[in-house]
Amino acid sequence: MEINNLTVEQFLERLTEFVHSPRTNHIAYVNIDCMNIAQVDKNYARILREADLVYPDGMGVVFASWIFGQPLRERVNAGDLLPEFCRLCVERGYKLFLLGGEPGIAEKAAENLVHGIQFSIVGTRHGYFEEKDSPTLIEEINASGAHILLVGMGAPRQEVWIRRHKEALSVPVAWGVGALFDYYAEKFRAPPSGCARSA
Repeated sequence: MEINNLTVEQFLERLTEFVHSPRTNHIAYVNIDCMNIAQVDKNYARILREADLVYPDGMGVVFASWIFGQPLRERVNAGDLLPEFCRLCVERGYKLFLLGGEPGIAEKAAENLVHGIQFSIVGTRHGYFEEKDSPTLIEEINASGAHILLVGMGAPRQEVWIRRHKEALSVPVAWGVGALFDYYAEKFRAPPSGCARSA
């Protein structure tokens, strides 16, 4: 799989480009756990290869890149870059839809994210649904007018779901964010900055 070698600033630039794309762009992360899963789950490995952007979430991946002579610039982590991402969304008027977590988690995360800022979250939905419910859910996401769909269902489930429904989605960006909603809903404490976050 190819891991995009970019800084946080470059990541946000790419995301901005994706928002103005006429198709859905899949953003995925990899940490050491993801790479181990991909070794045995060939479908997940294929999905990562086909994703539009894959970034290194976890210092273990960055350290490994140096050992193997292909150094990555830095760790890119959704939780760490979220303040900058939120500012970007406010400045550009990007609308978000949050999908994932246990019932109530996405709603609580949305509530905490918009606290004190003019931040547009146009929909939330928990991740405890059956595949047969996906068409109705996709209709809801598409009708929301969201520019960015954050999918927090853990790897590899979130990547499999995004890839399976990528053609049906009309949102420009579908981004797998693992346990991000749990942290921002204060379900449990986030790890210290610089530590890998497991999906």
